[in-house]
Amino acid sequence: MDKVANFAIFKTGILQQPFSNRLGYFLIYTLPILEVLTVLALIFEKFRKLGLILSTFLMTVLRAI
Repeated sequence: MDKVANFAIFKTGILQQPFSNRLGYFLIYTLPILEVLTVLALIFEKFRKLGLILSTFLMTVLRAI
């Protein structure tokens, strides 16, 4: 929720990272959506395994960035 509530700060921070602006703009809009989908998947038992996989993926990718 912090990324959405403070979108301007999040956007500035992503665009200051050492990768292309094209990738930065892709991440600006993709990360919050993926995080919301992950939370929803973790809430519903039917999709919990998918939520755990998405969560692990996001933590791994965000750690690498």
